[in-house]
Amino acid sequence: MMYAIESYYNDGRILRNPVAILEGDKLKVVHDKYTTVDAVDLIYLRLPSKFSILTDTACELPYECFEPLVNGALDLYIRHL
Repeated sequence: MMYAIESYYNDGRILRNPVAILEGDKLKVVHDKYTTVDAVDLIYLRLPSKFSILTDTACELPYECFEPLVNGALDLYIRHL
């Protein structure tokens, strides 16, 4: 962990919210000297791999996702007719 950057932009050296920065394989948390960071929760979201119903490419999403995805796609299609 490191303290907030000392520059004329941060004259009071108070950072309202800590900032997390991914740097290589490390996560750095920038905070001011008044903040104590006890824990960090990291949530990583990514796009799923492409799949097709026309080939044997399996979808990595769980089956619980299919109904909301299909219903959402149908709603979008019907609204734009």
